[in-house]
Amino acid sequence: MKAPGSNNPDITNLKPRDYQAFFEDLASPASPSEALRAAFRRRKDFPVGLFGIEQADDS
Repeated sequence: MKAPGSNNPDITNLKPRDYQAFFEDLASPASPSEALRAAFRRRKDFPVGLFGIEQADDS
């Protein structure tokens, strides 16, 4: 385990209040905004195979 203050980008040290807020938000995420819903609708119109991007399997 790395010591606090380490510059490792894979480790995030949270203060107790931040830790609590972070995990509360994970447990009850906000509803998707209309902008997010629109982005997912546009994604379905994106050409498959363009730039090596494959079609997502939403099943």
